[in-house]
Amino acid sequence: MIEVEFFPKVNNRLEHSTQGLDRLLKWSTTNVELKLNTDSYKQWLNEHPNATKTEKSKMKVKHFPVVSFGGTFTGTGRAVDINIVSGLIVMDFDHIKNLTDVKNKLKSDPHTFLMFVSPSGDGLKAVVKHNLIDPDKWKYLYNELEAYYLQLFMLETDISGKQLAADSSGKDISRMCFMPYIDDLF
Repeated sequence: MIEVEFFPKVNNRLEHSTQGLDRLLKWSTTNVELKLNTDSYKQWLNEHPNATKTEKSKMKVKHFPVVSFGGTFTGTGRAVDINIVSGLIVMDFDHIKNLTDVKNKLKSDPHTFLMFVSPSGDGLKAVVKHNLIDPDKWKYLYNELEAYYLQLFMLETDISGKQLAADSSGKDISRMCFMPYIDDLF
């Protein structure tokens, strides 16, 4: 069984629990309160198209729990508190111009274990299974996957015209991923 670390609030690193991935995914695809929060956040984004990155972050903190897919953790859930590496890494692609095309590419990619749309509705989170057990080598794994995905999306650009790239915060094994309601889990 794959286990990950769940944090009800990103700003309270002391309150967290180890959760089975299957249980967490079932919860994120059926929980009514999470669906309401996700819908509320998307509505807020529509009503505030010029919101700053800081304002968006504050709203995500209010609406979503977070998950560290990289493993299970003790203490404050930081990289130094790694308990067990989960065998999962998240590649986070933000502000995708042609979401459907990229989604289809990721679905057909043999490395995509799970995939879901980010809370904003214009990004994707691709979860890749791996066999790394040494957390000190995490950055190497991330860099290899980032290079692979840059090649896969070679000419793709995001909605601002920049080349599509993974969010570099994934270089941290304890990286927290906001968990929205997932209505199209792959």
